[in-house]
Amino acid sequence: MIKEKNDTKIEMILKDHNYDSANLQCIGTGKEGQTFETEKLIFKYFPDKKIIPETTLNFIKEHILDNQEIQGLRRITDILETDTELIFVSPNMHCFPYRGGDDKGTLHILKDAHRNGYVHTNFKPENLMYSEGNVLKLIDVGRDVVPLTDSLFKNMVERAFLTTYYYDSPHLAKMMSALHTENRNINEMQLRTYSQKLFLILGDEHE
Repeated sequence: MIKEKNDTKIEMILKDHNYDSANLQCIGTGKEGQTFETEKLIFKYFPDKKIIPETTLNFIKEHILDNQEIQGLRRITDILETDTELIFVSPNMHCFPYRGGDDKGTLHILKDAHRNGYVHTNFKPENLMYSEGNVLKLIDVGRDVVPLTDSLFKNMVERAFLTTYYYDSPHLAKMMSALHTENRNINEMQLRTYSQKLFLILGDEHE
């Protein structure tokens, strides 16, 4: 019942903003809301817009929305709002899933984040997809996309490391949660090697 109710709501909002909702299908449900698609577009629907803090939403509008310089995130081309609801509009990239082990891809996203001043605080395998051209991207754009700080970027790097090398571990979620504790169950030497690769990439960027 909830799904059908939201289907009707999103169709009304899309109609009000002159978007075609023909063949609209729900392709996923998460904590923030639902994701729908048509042949050409992706719509991330937030039934309660307050789930995204106002400062975060303003950052997305000012720095992420239709920013063609950003290559590490699913592109947001439009944001539709009602008094209580929110929809992020993106091109349908016809993605295929991330299978792990792609350090080149995850490092590319980290470089892009650092260059464009954003952090994704929920870097994990489920939030990654390959777009056309085999480009790895974070596809879940919402409250987890925030302005870059040193501490948040460090955590993003560590989550990206785990996503790269421990993507198929049954303990991945616990390992992510333990990053801020003394019980970090990761290979610190391997992490340093991964971080050094990133530092070299970022260094090349400024030369």
